[in-house]
Amino acid sequence: MISNGHMVAELLNASASGIAAMAADKLVNERAAVRSEHRADAVRTWRECVSSRLPFLAAAVSTACPRVFVEQARWAHTAYASRGGEPAALAFSASLECMRDVICEQLPPEAARLAATYVDHAIDSIRVSPPNPAPPMDASTRIGRLISRYLAAVLEGDRRAAAMLILDAARGDDGSAALPVRSLLLDVLVPAQIELGRMWHLNEATVAEEHFATATTQMVVSQLFSMLRFSPRNGLVAVAASVEGNAHDVGVRVLADLLEAEGWRVVYLGASVPAEDLAQAVDMFEADLLCVSAGLGSQLPAVARTIEAVRAAGRGRQVKIMVGGGGFAGTCESEADPLWRRFGADGFAANIDDGLRIAGQLCPAAKKTGRD
Repeated sequence: MISNGHMVAELLNASASGIAAMAADKLVNERAAVRSEHRADAVRTWRECVSSRLPFLAAAVSTACPRVFVEQARWAHTAYASRGGEPAALAFSASLECMRDVICEQLPPEAARLAATYVDHAIDSIRVSPPNPAPPMDASTRIGRLISRYLAAVLEGDRRAAAMLILDAARGDDGSAALPVRSLLLDVLVPAQIELGRMWHLNEATVAEEHFATATTQMVVSQLFSMLRFSPRNGLVAVAASVEGNAHDVGVRVLADLLEAEGWRVVYLGASVPAEDLAQAVDMFEADLLCVSAGLGSQLPAVARTIEAVRAAGRGRQVKIMVGGGGFAGTCESEADPLWRRFGADGFAANIDDGLRIAGQLCPAAKKTGRD
């Protein structure tokens, strides 16, 4: 099944532009609800929609995990509903049906049946249990109010004011007791990013605002690093990065900083690191632990390639590998055979606290010396 899934995923990726064009044309021609005076604009819009779904379908088929596509389709359904109400949500569901129909027409029968089954899983999931948007954060607590004020400053385009809110809270210069840097990272900045993602999802924030906010948060995380309390070095080395294609690295960066505070020497490589370069870094820095993050389900094949490359390199048998990130949403429901284990990882972190705990379990603190 896995081997066949890889073949079907390759067919989907190779045929993506054609499938998207034909599905969009079919949708606009056959579904009155999506027709407009400007047919070319409608076709282009829905071609982009289908094009955006196909990498997730290919990833789901490649990894033999239908939830990868189901989760993304449900997320996209909510995004369309937030921007165009029920008509847009219905049109999105229709676009999935047209995509499935074109796949059945264009791919070889066996490949088409497998891919269509995955699309049907998503269609049925949306039909049986329509997605509900996540609720807004609670702004009634001190932490909640700080997040709200931070986001307000960011959305007003004032990164200096946003940064000072966090730094004043760390020093106790805001009239309240100082908040631990760890709490500011885990309880304020990371939730602020999640809230911003929710706002963009529901059309309450623009792409530009999201990009500015993320850049501001990265700046503030850097400023907080020097304010952490660092434990003595424990002799362990971690390499941390986002996999190739993942430009979102706030979460794995915070994990890297907190591992450093716990005594690890952390080699943080940043966003979108190719598999071969990560494998080289593991060998070069004699890493005990590799932490890799996938933000989207479409990046899961990159996680698999990364683990394969690392295992084939010099320290492949020694290094422990921990994976995490939003790309794994819905993939860990099988206790016996979760996706991360099938990839060859040693652990999965559902969040940063989880990552710190699992890192300690995978690599008991150091018996090593001379590696500071």
